[in-house]
Amino acid sequence: MRRHGGLVAPYKPTPPRVLRLLSRILSGIAGGMHRQPVLYEAGCGLALASRLAARRHGYYSVCVELDEGLVGQARVLVEESGVGHLVDIVEGDVLSFKPRCVTAVYAYLMPEPMERLGELVPCDAVLLSLDYPAPNLPLQAYWELAGGYTLYMHSRLLPASLNASSAQGMHQSSPSRRSVSGVGTPSTAS
Repeated sequence: MRRHGGLVAPYKPTPPRVLRLLSRILSGIAGGMHRQPVLYEAGCGLALASRLAARRHGYYSVCVELDEGLVGQARVLVEESGVGHLVDIVEGDVLSFKPRCVTAVYAYLMPEPMERLGELVPCDAVLLSLDYPAPNLPLQAYWELAGGYTLYMHSRLLPASLNASSAQGMHQSSPSRRSVSGVGTPSTAS
């Protein structure tokens, strides 16, 4: 995906192992809510994460994608998945769309656009980013997965409904330390 001559994100569908982990995290986030959770998927491609969140956890999802061809394919797949009433696909620039009233944001964007997205995320939302962290948001946890993938969880306020048991293999982080040993088991930074 290109925007104004610069690369925002390559088109790379979210791998199944990342989707499984994402599903557990989104379930944990939605678990303690008394309203319908809302997911914003920035640079959604085929809306894999949004379809999963809607189908398994009842999320309403807003997906923004710049590529017209992917938008068309995503809309067809959303309808075929039976979640058309829960997922909206918007053709547009993820960096000019400001999400409001969202529970979680999921994105696979390059470092510079990820930083910009971090500025747009509401203070009570969780940002889940694949492979590139948002340097301007507090890092709460990260997961290292087979295949060289890393899923980062950023939030100014971590939802009380999300705990280590909802996502095995979590590494928690603190403002003073960003990296923790113990891959595969929940661990806290000290």
